[in-house]
Amino acid sequence: MKKKYKIALFIISFIFFLLILFFFLYLNSLKSFRVAHAGGQYNGLKYANSISAINFNSKYTKYIELDMQLTKDNRLVCIHDPIISKKNFSEIKKDFTDKDFCYDVSLKKFLEKNPEIIIITDFKTDNLKGLNFIKNYFDKFSKRFIPQIYDEHQYLPVKNLGYDEVIFTLYRVSYSNEMIVQIIKDFDIFALTMDPARLRSGIADKIRNKNFLIYVHTVNSYFRFLQYKIFFGADEIYTDNLF
Repeated sequence: MKKKYKIALFIISFIFFLLILFFFLYLNSLKSFRVAHAGGQYNGLKYANSISAINFNSKYTKYIELDMQLTKDNRLVCIHDPIISKKNFSEIKKDFTDKDFCYDVSLKKFLEKNPEIIIITDFKTDNLKGLNFIKNYFDKFSKRFIPQIYDEHQYLPVKNLGYDEVIFTLYRVSYSNEMIVQIIKDFDIFALTMDPARLRSGIADKIRNKNFLIYVHTVNSYFRFLQYKIFFGADEIYTDNLF
């Protein structure tokens, strides 16, 4: 009896192990496209948007999303909030250490040292103006930026700036799923990004002939990611720490 019990326990344990392995591999099948949200978590801090954060998290993913703004005197800084478009660069920089502050000069140096890294932009100030700044200032590195656009009217202007890949992120629009599907059907996009509520509304089921990634943000739980991937059609995630 004990022998049968041990065999049954072994079989159950083995099946359980295989299930865990299957789900792990399934969740990470597109891990190379996972995005570090706002530079990724660093020293317990989310929305770090710092050189230290992107340097740390670039060990795990090559896609780094950064919150960006342009200052009053037209300098690029990586800050989520507050909005600083009415402040000059010198007013902003004094609040940060050189090691941690992500801005045009330090980000360019980082890209020079890390040729595999791709930056996904999230401009909190004028998006087109910011993307034009990147094209001019980063020059040869500008191909390593993937812009996020926030409505359909930004698609052609961004493409005309010379960006090959574009992400349409939906957090600033309140369109119906049907309208979004209609808008993107003729777009050549790298990805469609959305919050969990939009994903759970069933938008993925309405998309036909999909040739882009569907991202959901911001996801810091493997259980949630599994739900979104199995039941709602997410391909990958923006995350602070799931690397």
